[in-house]
Amino acid sequence: SFSSNVARGDSVPRRTTAERNTCDTHSMVQSILVTAAVAAAVLLSSPCEASNARPPYNSLCSSSGAAFVFNYRRTLQEQQSMPHIIVRSLAQVEVSAQEQSQEDGTDTDYNPWQYNGPNHQGNVAINRLAEKAARGDRTAAARAEDVLRGLVEQGAADTISYNGVIKAYAKSKSELAVRRAESVLDRMEMSYERLLKQDGQEMMAEMVKPNVRSYSTLLDAYSRNPHKKTAEESEELLDRVQRRYEETDDPDLAVNVYAVNSVLNHWSKSNRGIEGAIGATALLSRMKEQGLVDTISYNTVVGAWARSGATDAGAKAESILRKMQSKAEEDVSWAAATDYDARAPPRPNVRTYCCVIDAWSASNDPSAVEHASALLAELEQKYEETGDEELRPTEFAYGACLNAYSRSEQTDKALLALKLLNRMKELCRSGQNMSARPNIVHYNTVLNACATTSRHYGEGGSVDTLDEAMDIVRALYSEITANESTVRPDDFTYGTVLKACANLLPTRGEGSSFIASVFHKCCQEGQVTFQVCFLLKQAASYELLQELLPKEAYNPKTQRFDIEKMPLSWKANVVERRNRKR
Repeated sequence: SFSSNVARGDSVPRRTTAERNTCDTHSMVQSILVTAAVAAAVLLSSPCEASNARPPYNSLCSSSGAAFVFNYRRTLQEQQSMPHIIVRSLAQVEVSAQEQSQEDGTDTDYNPWQYNGPNHQGNVAINRLAEKAARGDRTAAARAEDVLRGLVEQGAADTISYNGVIKAYAKSKSELAVRRAESVLDRMEMSYERLLKQDGQEMMAEMVKPNVRSYSTLLDAYSRNPHKKTAEESEELLDRVQRRYEETDDPDLAVNVYAVNSVLNHWSKSNRGIEGAIGATALLSRMKEQGLVDTISYNTVVGAWARSGATDAGAKAESILRKMQSKAEEDVSWAAATDYDARAPPRPNVRTYCCVIDAWSASNDPSAVEHASALLAELEQKYEETGDEELRPTEFAYGACLNAYSRSEQTDKALLALKLLNRMKELCRSGQNMSARPNIVHYNTVLNACATTSRHYGEGGSVDTLDEAMDIVRALYSEITANESTVRPDDFTYGTVLKACANLLPTRGEGSSFIASVFHKCCQEGQVTFQVCFLLKQAASYELLQELLPKEAYNPKTQRFDIEKMPLSWKANVVERRNRKR
């Protein structure tokens, strides 16, 4: 079990302090070397059982034996001669590991040096740094590359080392992430080709041979930085790897679903509207014929249509959902399955329904509300009938439907939104579906549905409709700000309530006491933003505005305000959200 874990590049299970203290260090190394020799002999004398397995499980099989032998032929004396950069980086990783273990209550004596040679130790360090890069550490990827350089100097770098650094850059927020990831892969390819040309170095070449994970991780970096590379470049790299696999029949280069999904994600997030959605749909059709798609693939394409801005986005997205359902139902053996199985045709899950509802919402189609409501009802029914957790309606499914209501042109959308919000609360209160618990975003969406009702006053709306919407706003605001409330208002909450006052009240300044109380509460909670002040200006009378805003922050002659001159306590709790969707 231990040897097979290392051969696959998996992390080694931690050992307790008591277990480590019972083993003499030198005898442990000797035992590991013996185990390594036996395991390597088996691995090198027989074909890998997983060589024909579905990717990505076969990605490291052909090089695992060589990596295993090389990984364990190092001694404790060789560890002491490792480059300083590896020692320093591993020390940093060790401190991080100890801090994390203290937080989660695990063994604080874990030491990445304790198991084997610098190859594995370096890979542990690189993997730790990749995790730090994913959490936002902008220097972690560069430090992982430093560790890789030290391993290269020692002749200890392998495929896992290079892939780990590419992963670190893929997860990094650095502007140079894509360029550095490409550079690492280029060096990896050059090392492999150089060693392959040298006599007697075939085993060493196998250690650093790029595999499908190398390329799919680079594709992931492309998809995370669509402004650096085009979707066409991603697809060309995918096709190049696929051609190389067909030419060499090398199982390590067999394109897998992860690689395909990275390219689909790149098309989806390319900010190219309909063109991006069409590109994703075309790639999905092509890969579907090769059996290289899964539910995530379909969801990504549906999401591309939701972002496309096309007037028929909802119809396009729902047609993909129906095709998924039809394909899954064709095979009777899988139609009734509730557990995931990689061999089964991709089946819709709750995420699929959310994306389709989003597509209808974004399409501005007059029938968007009816379609969104019908899809949510269908999802609830399927979950009730099957009990499939993959189809359990979540807060996101209800939120997508609420968003469709909010963006619609229907005059009764405020009542529809409130009704759905109340159903969510009832589902949670009764214990039928705890995943339906509403949060502040759901409340804000209902408030926005009320606030935008007045846009249609001359198109079928009535004074009664506006009064009902304003009553809903007052009731929800009271519920949200109550001491026993389960949600906490944010800057969008206060801004939307003020927008409702500006749009729903008959004359500007009416309801001054309510407007003033909302703004005072917003200041007290430290949620004042430029948008809140702008909406306050729309709702309040000139006299009230001068009364509420500091003199140094508001000029009554120009009717302009300066958010920077507002008291710091008024802005203390504002959370900056990048590309926040409401």
